[in-house]
Amino acid sequence: MKVLKKFLMFLFIAIFVVESTGCNSLKRKGNEDKNGNTQKSIEFTDIMVLSKETAGEKIYSLTDGKVKNIGYLDNISNIVYNKDKSIQVYTNIISQGTNLTKNYISIIFKENKNSIKGKYSYMDSRLSLDGKRVALRSFSEDSLFSAEGLSVYDVYTGKKIDFDNKIIVSGDLYRWDSENNLLYYGVEKDEKDYGKIYSYDFQKSKREMVFDKFNGYCTFFAPTDNNSFLYMENDIDLNNMYYYDGKDNKSILITNTMDNIEDYVIDNKNHIVYFIGKETNAENNSLYKFNIEDKTLKRITYDFPKIVDKNGGIAVDNSGKIYFCGLDTDNNSNNIYMYLNQNNSVNLISDKRGIYRVIQNLK
Repeated sequence: MKVLKKFLMFLFIAIFVVESTGCNSLKRKGNEDKNGNTQKSIEFTDIMVLSKETAGEKIYSLTDGKVKNIGYLDNISNIVYNKDKSIQVYTNIISQGTNLTKNYISIIFKENKNSIKGKYSYMDSRLSLDGKRVALRSFSEDSLFSAEGLSVYDVYTGKKIDFDNKIIVSGDLYRWDSENNLLYYGVEKDEKDYGKIYSYDFQKSKREMVFDKFNGYCTFFAPTDNNSFLYMENDIDLNNMYYYDGKDNKSILITNTMDNIEDYVIDNKNHIVYFIGKETNAENNSLYKFNIEDKTLKRITYDFPKIVDKNGGIAVDNSGKIYFCGLDTDNNSNNIYMYLNQNNSVNLISDKRGIYRVIQNLK
């Protein structure tokens, strides 16, 4: 009898230990998945597509016009990444506010993970060309009036980098020009001019003024090459688009019929700037291309698609194919399109409507 009692006691203890170990391993597995195992297992390609699904987000590779499901994400609204250096910067959704999305930033570098938290909302994350730094802007509350301006963080440590506290940067008007140089448009504190474009060298900890020939307020700029850039300015309710030729130190008027530019990408091989924008008398956004060599501007899309999604992203592959998202009507569902410069054709490449955003590897 004593032997039987001892056996039953041993069996009970063994079962308890096994079940506890099993539960703990399941909990660990669940936590690991939530903390980014699915993200780490994703094989990033040069061009990707984020898709908002009912149960979460899917991520697709986009290669030569073919879309392939390669993984799942949890409450991710955007990713900027450097494929070659295994760096990904995720915008993680916490909740949807009245005016802004409450979120935080997570940075994954190989096996290391850092977070940027403490503000209500972060947006417009942009990696430096070497992937060492990320620039972004933040909002302290659920209000566009709570904007706190531009910040730069070290990707490897997640720590904020102090660099220039004298310039009030306007909106999302900041772009990485090289591995260490950040370009940004803004106004110096206590000044009452139209603003200037500045360059900050993080290696030398030095700021320089790059361009100050604005006749109005800058609303967009895109650096190209040879210290040149495409830009727009608002001058007494007139929107003028210029190309500044850094070699000749002169600005060339391109058009005064463009209302705004939402997003852009540069095809460096063919010297073309593609952008999503809207002309003065147009109802919807379209896709445009600006040829840097002959300084010509051309509208690409009209009725197919009827509306180019300003929030759908834009990307270019190594062969010059342009990927973007379009809407048939002004709603939340879109499709993925591909533009071929060789024959000036627009092609539908997604087989079903969804909520898509095109993203691209940092080159």
